[in-house]
Amino acid sequence: MATPTRVDRLFDVVNGGSDAIYDAVRNNNERMLRFSRIVVEEMHRTQRENSDLARQWMKRPADVMGFSNSVLETWTRRGRRRLELTRTVMEDVAMLAPETREVVQRVTDVNREAARATVAAGREAARATVAAGREAMSRAGEEVSERARDISHAAEDVSRNAAEEAEASRRRNAEDAEKVGRGRNGRPEKKS
Repeated sequence: MATPTRVDRLFDVVNGGSDAIYDAVRNNNERMLRFSRIVVEEMHRTQRENSDLARQWMKRPADVMGFSNSVLETWTRRGRRRLELTRTVMEDVAMLAPETREVVQRVTDVNREAARATVAAGREAARATVAAGREAMSRAGEEVSERARDISHAAEDVSRNAAEEAEASRRRNAEDAEKVGRGRNGRPEKKS
């Protein structure tokens, strides 16, 4: 049977591969969460800015210059924030390549090690199975030999009993023949 060391090694390797994939998924989730937060914050700011612009226009509809300046300032801030969002996304995408390469390398190494551990554990299990099979076959051969001896002894007993029965039957037949030859009164009968 495979030693616990080889089995432990195999499953440690399998867990290592899973860990590599989980790390990649976890990193991607963190990246997506960061991006989602930025988008939600941007939506919130944009809504507030639109609300502030509407309030300013409702309070002073005749102040066209002030409203125009506020609109330009708001659009400028939005443009800067969107550029920052784009820069953040580009940085995250740039980080994906090395992370993906690392995950693929880890999974490949893990798969290679898992294959080695599986082969080693399989060989050891096969050796143990062959040894157990040989032992079982040896015990089965001994059991068959013992049963054959028992059958041989039983056949001898049956043969001996049959010979004894045959001898007893022959004696009875001889006695019966002798009785028939003497007749009913116990004297030999005359032949006519």
